[in-house]
Amino acid sequence: METTLLILKAVGVGFAGVILATLIKAQKYVTSPSTFVWSRFIQENKLAWIWCAVIVLLTAIIVSFVPDTAPAIKALFGIDFSGSIGSYLVLGIGLSALAKKKKGITP
Repeated sequence: METTLLILKAVGVGFAGVILATLIKAQKYVTSPSTFVWSRFIQENKLAWIWCAVIVLLTAIIVSFVPDTAPAIKALFGIDFSGSIGSYLVLGIGLSALAKKKKGITP
């Protein structure tokens, strides 16, 4: 049960990073209500957000059940998942930036 809660917490924090980064990128559009449409914004970003959430979920599951992978992930990506939940926030922000370059999180 404790592992499940840690995974859910990690996914929540990671997805918060995705949303935070997306809103920061789209700040000038979000703050101009005359041209900004929330439904369009959500529709255009939905697939990228789902992809980011799946990556965060898989990372949380792998690190929870196979803790020995944390040093390998740190060596590969520079993010230390061994003790800090904040690492998932950084992962979410990074994935948001990657999704923006690859698929296009649009403002």
